[in-house]
Amino acid sequence: MANMTDRALPKAQDMDRITQWVDFCLKVRTSTPWADKSNFGLVFAIENVVMADGSLLPGAAEAIKWLLEQKKPISFAFVTNLDGFTDHLQKDTLIRKFEEASIPITARRVVVRGKPFAFLVDGLGFDDEHVLVFSGQPEDEMRSLAEKCGFKPSKVWTPQDYLNRTEDVPLKAVMVWSDYPDWDEALDAMDSAFRSNPNAYLLVCCDDFVRATGGGAYRSISSHVVTHMLDNANVAVDDSDTAPRRWRWANRPQVIPVDNYGASICGELEARLEQLNLMENGRVSDMVQTVYFITSNLLQDAKNVERHLHRTRGGPRWRTFLVGGSLENGIEGDREYSPDASFPDIKAAVSAALAEQKRMPVP
Repeated sequence: MANMTDRALPKAQDMDRITQWVDFCLKVRTSTPWADKSNFGLVFAIENVVMADGSLLPGAAEAIKWLLEQKKPISFAFVTNLDGFTDHLQKDTLIRKFEEASIPITARRVVVRGKPFAFLVDGLGFDDEHVLVFSGQPEDEMRSLAEKCGFKPSKVWTPQDYLNRTEDVPLKAVMVWSDYPDWDEALDAMDSAFRSNPNAYLLVCCDDFVRATGGGAYRSISSHVVTHMLDNANVAVDDSDTAPRRWRWANRPQVIPVDNYGASICGELEARLEQLNLMENGRVSDMVQTVYFITSNLLQDAKNVERHLHRTRGGPRWRTFLVGGSLENGIEGDREYSPDASFPDIKAAVSAALAEQKRMPVP
């Protein structure tokens, strides 16, 4: 029998009080010696773990049904992992496929993780415009990722190409992505770009760039600044505003994107598990102490977990279980990310997590 969380959730007006209570509990959790140290939650990346090409994978229905049938509720959530444009569709497909299997899953269990710039590019009509990108990634990888975010690869410029151009290029945006090796060089190229294109947008998604330009000083580079992927920020500033405001997409409901590469996605998932857990158990003593992240993308999510743990103190411990992915995927340059364990499918991974917590595995 499904537990009550998936039958009747609190009304919207009650959610603020629940969120405030969760925030309070998170602050006091580490100082409560009577907390239930065995309590845990599970997070499932969807593609290649739960579903593939829109269909449930073997073992997925059995594993989720087993979690819902537990007498003592187990908090679990799903996180989307597609291209940023179709993550909301993946969420809808997941819920529908479980409904077809007579397994009730509510939307509250699904955290939509998308590359924020995919929505921005679409909303501002940048899909057919020139953009200058600063990134520490190899050029072919950077162009591929830019294409997934909606830019045309043929209109994506590297700093070197832009500085060596033979004619003017009408830039609509300058994107600062990640880990650029020389910020002084980057600022020189930006200076040239914004002198020629004073109305171009500056799209920032790199903490290092913020630090390199003196915290908030980078806002003086352009009159149109959008920051994303910085502590889950989704803030825009322009000439007409004296203070940051929430960015609202054209013809879209407001979207609060989640950091696809840093720590914010783990923070969002942690908070979601705490909310679900509080609604199911209703006691501070049952706060989540261990989170099992079951993923097929080792590099992305092991890195997310590492950054999250580096930036936070006193929260749950995280364990990364690899399903349907490759260990080689965890290698980035000289750095190698390893999972806590690897499994052939979701059913085996869930059973291992339950066994660690002295609970019955999935039959």
